[in-house]
Amino acid sequence: MVLVTGASLNDVVEMVSYDVFSVANSYTKADSDTRYPFKGNNSIIRLNGQTISADITIDSDENGVSAGPITQDNATVTVNGYWSIV
Repeated sequence: MVLVTGASLNDVVEMVSYDVFSVANSYTKADSDTRYPFKGNNSIIRLNGQTISADITIDSDENGVSAGPITQDNATVTVNGYWSIV
């Protein structure tokens, strides 16, 4: 960009760029309600499933936490970081 007249002290130069984009990996309200069930206002309760049916890797810079009982169904959990089961 080249200004027709050079900017002076305290001038404001505003630039706006328009581009086409799409939102990826988003949830519908129904998807979100299923994935994150509502348990009341100000709830600190989070739900997790009880069966691990896909391979999972917890990287060395990650912490995982699950609430039991947990069943592994032909899946491997690789823990390079920390995994707590309570």
